[in-house]
Amino acid sequence: MKKKYSTFLLLLIITIISATDHSSENIFTQKLSILRNNSNSYQNRTPITISCLGNSITNGYPYAGTEFTYPSRLLEMLDTAYGSGIINVINHGVDGHRADEVFADLQNLNWMEQDNPDFVLLIVGGNDLNQGQSIISTVADVQNIINFISSHINSDGSHPAIIVSAMIPNLLSSTLGSTYIAMYNASLVTNLYGEFTWFSDNWDDFYNSSLGTAIPLFMYDDIHPNMDGYDIMAENWFDEVNQLCIINQPQNVSVTINDNTTEITWEAVAGATSYKVYSSTTPNGTFEEDLTGEFDGTNWIASINENKVFYYVTAIVE
Repeated sequence: MKKKYSTFLLLLIITIISATDHSSENIFTQKLSILRNNSNSYQNRTPITISCLGNSITNGYPYAGTEFTYPSRLLEMLDTAYGSGIINVINHGVDGHRADEVFADLQNLNWMEQDNPDFVLLIVGGNDLNQGQSIISTVADVQNIINFISSHINSDGSHPAIIVSAMIPNLLSSTLGSTYIAMYNASLVTNLYGEFTWFSDNWDDFYNSSLGTAIPLFMYDDIHPNMDGYDIMAENWFDEVNQLCIINQPQNVSVTINDNTTEITWEAVAGATSYKVYSSTTPNGTFEEDLTGEFDGTNWIASINENKVFYYVTAIVE
C-alpha cells in the first residue's frame, strides 16, 4: 500500500536544560529549523543529507560535475531557503545505469552507511527499457532499491524518507518513446509498495500532449534535459523535499522546568501512532532513546539528572 507521505521521524524539538538555573531554550520544532539556528551549540551539528540515485539524468549529462545538474540546482534552492551548510546533497547518479545496477551499487559501495541520508531521491528505469529489459523486471528492480533503502537505519535511529519520481518523457520516435515510458510510470504506480513518496511532476512538466513527446524546449537531446529542464526537475524535487519537511509539523511546543522535573509538551501530530524522546549530554553527541520519562499523550515528564541535557522528540507516523 502506497502512502503519499512515507513513514518519517519528524524532529519536534531540541531543548537545552540546565539543572542549575532551570532555564531552557526552546530552539525549533524540526531538524531543519534546529540547523538553521545560529547558536554556536548547533553549528557543528550533522546537516540534513539528501542522496540522489539514478542514471545519467541524475548525474546531469551533459553537465555532470557542474552547477547545472538537478542535484546541484536543488542544493542551491535549499541553501536559499534554509541557509548554506544546512543541507548536504550527494549525487550518486551514474551514466548508463539500470535500476539493477543502482541496486548493486547500494549493496557494494555502502552508500547508505556512508551518507546516512534523511532523504533518498530516485529516478531510474530509462536505460533498463532501452536495453531490452521488460517493464515488469524493471519495476521489480526499483522495488528492490526501495526495500533496501527502507531497511537501512541511520546513525540517529531514523530511516531515510524515499521519494520516487516518474521517469521523464523523451523525444524518441521508436517503440521506446514517451508512450512506453508512460506505461512504465503507470506500472510503477500500480505495483510499487512500501514506504515512499511518489510524484509525477517531472513527467507532467516535460510532457507535450499534442506532440506525445517531451517538450523539445527542455531537452538537450532525445533523452536528457538541458539546463532549463534540469532546473525544472530541481524545482520539483525541492517542492517534494520541502513538503515532507513540513508535513505534520507540531505546533505550540513548550517546555516547563520545575524543581526536579522537565516536561515537554506539543500538539498532537496528525496520524502519529506514538512518540519517542532521545537525549544526549552534548548537542553533537550520540542521541539515544530516553526511557527515564513517562508519556501522557503529547506530554513527556522526566527527572533532571544532568546539568545540561539535549533532547529531541520524534513523532512516528504510520
